[in-house]
Amino acid sequence: GAAASAVGAAMAALGARHQVLAVTHHAQVAAQAVQHGSLKKHVANGTTTTQLQWLGAAAREEELARLLAGATITTEARAAALALLREANPVQNQPAPCAA
Repeated sequence: GAAASAVGAAMAALGARHQVLAVTHHAQVAAQAVQHGSLKKHVANGTTTTQLQWLGAAAREEELARLLAGATITTEARAAALALLREANPVQNQPAPCAA
């Protein structure tokens, strides 16, 4: 909660001047990002690969809700995800645009 929010805010401040790449399971950190990607790991025939997919605004909200709620995404988790994005981007009072 509060610690992850503080880390996210610190990374956002650093990102204003430098390129920052983070892999996190904390929605409070991810909500601070300018862009948000979903990283998936696949194992097949003894080979492990990873895939990064950049998320648009709707997919980003859904991914943050999943990080908050786990397997079953609730209306409350979606509302909390949207609140995190609004808090992270108060100037527009809406989620920051993401490259799709």
